[in-house]
Amino acid sequence: MSCHDMARILSLERLSRSMWRSKYITSRGKIVIRRVYKSQFIFPIKHLFDNTMDGIHYTMTTGRELPRLKVNKDKVNVLCVIRDMTLGGAERVMLNIVKGLDKEKYDFHLVATYRDNAWANKFAPFFKNIIVMEKRPVNQKFFNLFMNQVVEKLDIDILFTYNAAKGYRYLPSLKKHFLRVVTFDIMHAEESEGARIEFIDYAEYLDKRVCISKHLKNYLASRYMEKGISELYNPKLLVIYNGIDITPFLNGVNLQGQFKERMKIRPDVKIITFIGRITSEEKNPELFISVAQRFLSMTERDDVLFVMAGDGPDLLKCKNIITQHGLNKQFIFTGVLDDKGVIELLADSEIMLVTSHNEGIPFTILESMAMKVPVISTDVGAIHEVIRDEETGFLVVVDQFMVDSFIDKINHLLSNSDVRELIADNAFHDIISKYTLNSMVSEYQNLFKELCSEKSKHK
Repeated sequence: MSCHDMARILSLERLSRSMWRSKYITSRGKIVIRRVYKSQFIFPIKHLFDNTMDGIHYTMTTGRELPRLKVNKDKVNVLCVIRDMTLGGAERVMLNIVKGLDKEKYDFHLVATYRDNAWANKFAPFFKNIIVMEKRPVNQKFFNLFMNQVVEKLDIDILFTYNAAKGYRYLPSLKKHFLRVVTFDIMHAEESEGARIEFIDYAEYLDKRVCISKHLKNYLASRYMEKGISELYNPKLLVIYNGIDITPFLNGVNLQGQFKERMKIRPDVKIITFIGRITSEEKNPELFISVAQRFLSMTERDDVLFVMAGDGPDLLKCKNIITQHGLNKQFIFTGVLDDKGVIELLADSEIMLVTSHNEGIPFTILESMAMKVPVISTDVGAIHEVIRDEETGFLVVVDQFMVDSFIDKINHLLSNSDVRELIADNAFHDIISKYTLNSMVSEYQNLFKELCSEKSKHK
């Protein structure tokens, strides 16, 4: 993909009071930002993408002018405000929405409020403009002023924010200056920015609020009731479930054996899998290790292997725990897998364990069900809306006995192939009837039509 075809990338490298009244020039691969009054700042242009993306650069701006932004005013212009371009569940939902909507009708633009953008190359092909904020906090007042320029320059019709605190705090300024712009947000769990207590009052500035589960919708409705605003804002809440593209999983049977062969695992070995970000704060990988340790000490089986796929701040900690317990031969860490790698692992997995402290509806569960891999999960968040206990998977109550509960259910599945097959078939049928990418995109298409109708009322 050529530079000309790529999204335009801008970065607010130093958006501060002292630089607001500045001007910039470019010279020999550097941006020289000169203050009107005294000092100057010189920053090298940095690569946002890797070399496979033609070495695309992003430039810097004081926020005063946006000369490089591209806009087509004949289309509906949608501005997406997210925290960063990493490919977690929330970001995947946003990308799937953008990919699925009509490119002849909509142009999408992106503001990432935090420069942790390891997956920027996956976002760039789908956005006309991408604006990347610096890592250090940017003063909200100047962020609002800058965003007002972006909205005006790009002739924004719809703004949606996803898990970005600055995006929510910008909404009052947006609605004050641009009544014609309609707004919505998407929330995936109770811990989402928009569901936090401090942002409840921002419901006033949102025309629609999308919850990815009934559980989350009920949670927000209860918060509204506590604040005495249910009558005003409950009608704005709607549920749109996440969906996945099931096509790769339908063909996944053709990949059976490839993961085991690559990792030199015996064909008869049964793999019990964890896929996700390795962080104690949410995914609770230590519980997965505790289950494995207890299971192996009780059964002494040599035909069961535990695989952890992913990366995160607690990866080294988990590896150390496994080493301390002498379990290195029974564990494999794969690191982050690409889409094909995930499907290969699932194709060779016997059981998927989800050990999270809190969740929305994780893609790991949907993908496992699509691959007919039975899921055993902690009963947290909205997982019970996807997994019907003992029908399409197994739920574990979060209490002091949950390690034993996991082990009981693992043994039940390993010992009863008929049960495993029935659970897997039931789960697969639920996925194709309720949680496909096509059904999700269709609901967002209806939402965007409704928002466009709302926009026309404000003109």
